[in-house]
Amino acid sequence: MRLFFLFMATLVSGILMANEVKLTASDSETDDFFGRSVAISGDHVIVGAPQENAYIGSAYIYNRNLGGTNNWGEVKKLVMSDPVPTAEFGFEVSISGDYAIVGAERAQNASSVMTGAAYIFYRNQGGSDNWGELAKLVPSDGASGDFFGSWVVIEGDIAVVGAYNKNSQTGAAYVFYRNQGGANNWGEVKKLVASDAESGDSFGWDISISGDFIVVGASGEDSGGNGAGAAYLFSRNQGGADNWGEVKKLTASDADVLNSFGLSVSISGSFLAVGGFGGIVSSQRRGAVYIFSQNQGGSNNWGEVKKLFPSDTSTVTSFGWDVSLDGSYLIVSDDNNMISGPGQVGAIYGYLKNEGGTNNWGQVSKRLADSPETFSRHGFSISIDDGFAVVGAPFGDDGATLNTGAAYVYETLSDLSLPVSLNAFEVVPGNNEVVLKWSTASEINNEAFIVERALDGQVFTQIGEVPGQGNSNQQTDYQFADKAVRNGQRYYYRLADRDFSGVVTYHQVLSAIPSDNPDALPRNILLHPNYPNPFNPSTTIRVEIAGVIGTTSIDLEIFDISGRKVRTLALDEVSSGINEITWNGRDEYDRRLPSGVYFLNLRSAAYSQTQKLLLLE
Repeated sequence: MRLFFLFMATLVSGILMANEVKLTASDSETDDFFGRSVAISGDHVIVGAPQENAYIGSAYIYNRNLGGTNNWGEVKKLVMSDPVPTAEFGFEVSISGDYAIVGAERAQNASSVMTGAAYIFYRNQGGSDNWGELAKLVPSDGASGDFFGSWVVIEGDIAVVGAYNKNSQTGAAYVFYRNQGGANNWGEVKKLVASDAESGDSFGWDISISGDFIVVGASGEDSGGNGAGAAYLFSRNQGGADNWGEVKKLTASDADVLNSFGLSVSISGSFLAVGGFGGIVSSQRRGAVYIFSQNQGGSNNWGEVKKLFPSDTSTVTSFGWDVSLDGSYLIVSDDNNMISGPGQVGAIYGYLKNEGGTNNWGQVSKRLADSPETFSRHGFSISIDDGFAVVGAPFGDDGATLNTGAAYVYETLSDLSLPVSLNAFEVVPGNNEVVLKWSTASEINNEAFIVERALDGQVFTQIGEVPGQGNSNQQTDYQFADKAVRNGQRYYYRLADRDFSGVVTYHQVLSAIPSDNPDALPRNILLHPNYPNPFNPSTTIRVEIAGVIGTTSIDLEIFDISGRKVRTLALDEVSSGINEITWNGRDEYDRRLPSGVYFLNLRSAAYSQTQKLLLLE
């Protein structure tokens, strides 16, 4: 057995996830804003640069193994066949297999009206890997200023194009089929509008498609308050074959003014994610993402299952700016993350569907650029597919050349295994200090442990780092002493481990109150396993204490997998012996909590203990 002890360590500036490949345009110039839009499909990435060539715009195709394994070399620069000034070709991009689509929200139609347009490219059009233009898409009822092409998405033989500014920003989206009207004609089959459309809704600002479902964001919709936002789900055969009828209007369970719910949307199979960068967390606008499941609340009900917010809300200002969902993986951007420098550095958060319990969507990682750049807005656009993620940073600089932009490719999601098997974790208070103690049964590729502290149990700041053992199959004990504390103040602590590829895994939250009179506190406290566990609808918690003269009080705090406190159970006026309390699986507001893993933290003035609870619905 080995013992490692470390006092306050130096704060590090970034928590990383994995290897990074930086993409730039072969002909980059000032104010190109390369990375304003990104998309990935298989071995191909497409990146938009809408202000390249005096706002005419362009897009760039990259191949994973061009120039070497995982080199992501540039294959082709895409330009529009009918360029006009300020077309902003590349404002949005999407790619699916051998087809790509590029939006140009200020392009002109055949009558020279600035409706906006979208352009379809085919990989072998004009030659092998030539990525030639195949079709130009314009709306059937286009009008000047619609901004058709402000959002584009393609999946297989279907393309959807948004026009969020149509009819005084009411918005619309248009569905096109590849062979509608002829082979590779890409003809329009349906115009989508909200069932309760109003001006200012911005319906069509973001769009996602998966199989027979299309979800459209309307971040300006105000039924939940001014700018609260909404999203609308359409099904291919709702109301008739290929009718693409509306099946559900989605809103946040805690809708509030200026939430901008629907600013970002992504659907994959039976789950969809909706972001709102104005969402409320800890009474502040930090942003949030909401997960919906197809059969939550009934067959095809598409009910909300989880509200996500990041582990480090103190640095977050626009969480949910963009989202991308692929099967069991979700990435969320905060393009204004403040963790390094004065602002707008940007960060990406990774979630796994079953992390912490079935359909729990627990956070597993956070990603900055390897060299974080102030005002680059890393995460302005994001996309994920088959274990790879691409992230746009359109405000990044290339030396003295400003706003050239960049995109970053990460093989982040193919290996999110937990590197550490944690045996125990406790915090022990002393006189103006708190000592954290933990032990591991084994470690795999473990570079370091990260120690974080908070005053409210929600907004954590890193206070130190302890080297890990790399690879080990024997028990290792660790300690960390936090001496920057005051007696009488409760402090919350969270432990995380980081592997050598940058993947960060968070563990439970504990708390302690340092004191100059430890003899007045209980000397022995034992938290017995709760029963039953797993449980539904309630479980009994037993606490055994000894060495107490008279009575004392103990708090039992329950946290979800993200570290958010959901309930406090108080054992008041308890004496030596076994004391019991029942938890009914509900939060502080008597709302039934979803299935998943929860952490029970026993805290007294002396120290904390923790154990896992498994709630099954």
